[in-house]
Amino acid sequence: MLPTGATIAWYITGRFRCYTLAPTTLEKIKVDFKPEVRVVDGRPFVSPFNIQLIKYQKTLNSRLYNLRHGLTLDGKVLPLPLYTGAEGDDSLMRRNTGSSITSWNHLQQQVPPYRFPSMLKRASDAVKQLIQMGHRLFGAIESEVNAKQEVLEQSQVLRLSAFAIELQQEAIQIAQLGKATLEESKKMAQERYEHYHNLYDENLSAQEISALAFKTSSEVVKAAAAPFYAAGAALEVVPNIFGLAVGGGKYAAPIKNAAIISELISDGLALTADRLQDSADYARRRQEWEIEYKQAQSEINIIERQLQEQELLIKSANTALREAQAQQAAARELYEFMTTGFLIVPTYQWLMGRLAALYAPAYDAVLSLCLMAEASWRYEVGDYQRRSFIKTTAWNDSYRGLLAGESLQLDLLQMENAWLQRNERRMNIKKTISLSELLTENELKNQIEKKQMVSFTLNSKLFDTNYPGHYLRQIKRISVSITLSNWNVTLIPSTEISAVLTQTGSSTLTSADIEGVNWLYDPNRKAGSSKNIVNNLRAQQQIALSSLNEDDGSAAKENWLYTLMFDDDRYLPFEGTGTISTWTLEFPDKQVINKIFKDSPYLWRLKDINIHVHYTAMDGGKQFAKAVKDKVDK
Repeated sequence: MLPTGATIAWYITGRFRCYTLAPTTLEKIKVDFKPEVRVVDGRPFVSPFNIQLIKYQKTLNSRLYNLRHGLTLDGKVLPLPLYTGAEGDDSLMRRNTGSSITSWNHLQQQVPPYRFPSMLKRASDAVKQLIQMGHRLFGAIESEVNAKQEVLEQSQVLRLSAFAIELQQEAIQIAQLGKATLEESKKMAQERYEHYHNLYDENLSAQEISALAFKTSSEVVKAAAAPFYAAGAALEVVPNIFGLAVGGGKYAAPIKNAAIISELISDGLALTADRLQDSADYARRRQEWEIEYKQAQSEINIIERQLQEQELLIKSANTALREAQAQQAAARELYEFMTTGFLIVPTYQWLMGRLAALYAPAYDAVLSLCLMAEASWRYEVGDYQRRSFIKTTAWNDSYRGLLAGESLQLDLLQMENAWLQRNERRMNIKKTISLSELLTENELKNQIEKKQMVSFTLNSKLFDTNYPGHYLRQIKRISVSITLSNWNVTLIPSTEISAVLTQTGSSTLTSADIEGVNWLYDPNRKAGSSKNIVNNLRAQQQIALSSLNEDDGSAAKENWLYTLMFDDDRYLPFEGTGTISTWTLEFPDKQVINKIFKDSPYLWRLKDINIHVHYTAMDGGKQFAKAVKDKVDK
């Protein structure tokens, strides 16, 4: 306990806090060295937490997690592949010459949320519009006059002319600011010129002149001391002959005094040299001042010429502004003339360029839509080895991309034909997985208690145990059932829950490849080959659960979402993703855990959570089934 009036200064060194007591309190207090000093109320004498710093740390950790898991900074799916290499020179040359690689890479195109028939219809409609645009472009090339398009383009010119006027006004402001800067520079150079010119004219200040005078006087006084030293030496040589003592003469005195006189002469010479050095320094300094003020004068002359140039720039910018305003007035007059019923064609080549500029981005948009349709085709058919249907060789700059729409239309027809041949009905299977068996009941409850979420994995063995010869397992529907034990419905305030089921990753074996099975069974993903495996298609999908009984994310009775939305254009939640997957089941509302899953803080009603997986699969044959079964039995 600190005595009254005690003062403590503390600082941190390493992991300990060192305290320095004022000298007046050393006799009143005795504190053993500990990592912390406790005051009267028992709280540690430490600095408070930096809340803002902790917030920054959490933000950085969240963003690092998102980037390391293929997400954007805000947690969304990254639209670009993570490990795609840079585009080579050969591919750029092929693109410029109208040819391109047509092999398919599923990482290049994200799967859209719409089914293939819907995407095919939209892509076909877009291709038809692109074909019509190509016909209009060709018609504009053949035709010399297109009144509506001329009026439209002239209105665009009229609107763009306002930007030209704003640019010229900004150019005038920039030139005026440049002039102000030069004037400030001239002012600084003028001040420097006056300063150094005054120093040059003054040369030596009054203090410096006085210092030189005192130095000269010092030399004179010191030189005057030499005769006195000589006289003193002569007197010391004379012996003492008075009284009874004889002698007393100092015969070495002349020699010593000669040495002293030599030193005085040397000092005089050194003082003279210093005086000459000072004079030379002052002369050199004056020369430097002369150079400085002459250079300042030169800078003033240069700045004056730059100011003249800046005046010309301002004048030129004002002229350009008036020109832009005149062009705007002319464009307005031409627009008014073109809208009064007269059709003229002075801008034929310009009009063709405008149409081509619209046609090119339209082709890019339609091509992207066709590639999205192909991504849906592969997502539903499960064929990722076939070469791309949509070819990027249709556009030819030499012919302004004419007939590019017809080429895309042919590609869509071929893709539709392949769809009709490959879209066979697969085996529909339902499998129920108990999380209490997958994780054990205690581990399940511990995860919910500590993290408010459950993480689990549906691996290949779960499905190969029942059907060892299947591949291309794709989810059609996922639902969750929560089993409670020793409870009465009337004792629970509500049977509604709040939970979020998230698919964090998935894998799909696209062909009967035992090497792919080996890759899936290896936890380190080093065995086998992933050539015929696609991962994380439409990842990070979620559904919200509201009831205990086989909830699939709908807001009504069982199977409502499945039956009502089966014919919808969009995919159902998790539809088409691989059954070999990783999941998290999160309970964001703590009250659901405490009121529904528990009888008391230490007694759980929760018995089990069942995951109902409805999926489709294809049979890989007996030989493949035997190889997989051997893998399961190991």
